Amino acid sequence: MTLEPKRVTTFTETTPTQTTGIDLAAQKRAAQLRQGKRSDTIMTFKTTTTGDILARYLAALAAAIFLLPLSALAQKSAEEPKADQKSESEQAPEAKPTEINWVRYEVGLKLARESEKQLLLDFNTKRCGWCKKMDRETFKDTRIINYINDNFVAVKVDGESNREFEIDGFFTSERRITKELYGVRGFPTFWFLESDGTKIGRQPGFQPATGFLTLLEYVSQRKYEENEESVSR
Repeated sequence: MTLEPKRVTTFTETTPTQTTGIDLAAQKRAAQLRQGKRSDTIMTFKTTTTGDILARYLAALAAAIFLLPLSALAQKSAEEPKADQKSESEQAPEAKPTEINWVRYEVGLKLARESEKQLLLDFNTKRCGWCKKMDRETFKDTRIINYINDNFVAVKVDGESNREFEIDGFFTSERRITKELYGVRGFPTFWFLESDGTKIGRQPGFQPATGFLTLLEYVSQRKYEENEESVSR
């Protein structure tokens, strides 16, 4: 009796094939090889990915460490000029006015009472040559400007002006107070008053800066109280 070899049918995931026991062993070894290759590939992929992440992390960390001092330095440099400017502004002296703060008569009387400063009245006219010389020279001197602004209420009165104003309920004019109240006959003439309007004394004529400064100091320091005849009445 003759025996014929059995035919064994196996199935794969794709298409059915016929194979022998030897073929099964070969397929098994091939499958193991494929599985091992896939595992190696996966491990290689994971190793490469972790290495890339680590490298990027180290690069970012190094950049941060390097850039942080530069950022702080830039911020400090930006703040230093502001500090310098603030320091300079704090140390800078207050600018002084470049002109005498002249006001009108009725305004000056009010300001003097409020500030308790003495008054300096400058009686002048638009036609007066010596008055213009006072404005051009003496009243442009920095010493005179600063001293008058600091110690007096400065008033200009036009002795020929008919401008009217009210004082304590009565109307008058610059021309009228020049002649009737202060007895001015020539220009320029300077009158000094206490803060309440009480007359101190007068000085007629053009005054050079140095001599006028001496007169201003004499009045503001009240030396006339020691010798009332030093200022003409």
